[in-house]
Amino acid sequence: MGPKAIIWGEAMLALAKVIDKTAMKYDVDVIVPPQYTDIKLLADNTGRILVFAQHMDALVPGRGLGRRRYRDARRLRRAFGGY
Repeated sequence: MGPKAIIWGEAMLALAKVIDKTAMKYDVDVIVPPQYTDIKLLADNTGRILVFAQHMDALVPGRGLGRRRYRDARRLRRAFGGY
């Protein structure tokens, strides 16, 4: 389950608690990669889910997966010395 940049904070915690309860009910492991700032929140408030860090993107909240624009790519290349 990957929320990307669509859900965070209390809404993510509420979803994680539902996932946690379901994981316990069916005795399964579920990996949940929340936003970086929510890792501790989820890890401290759930018992069965596996809270992993996802990679960091320079995206604003909302849709954006796979829609990186050419302009953004050029800006990133300049910022990091033209990899």
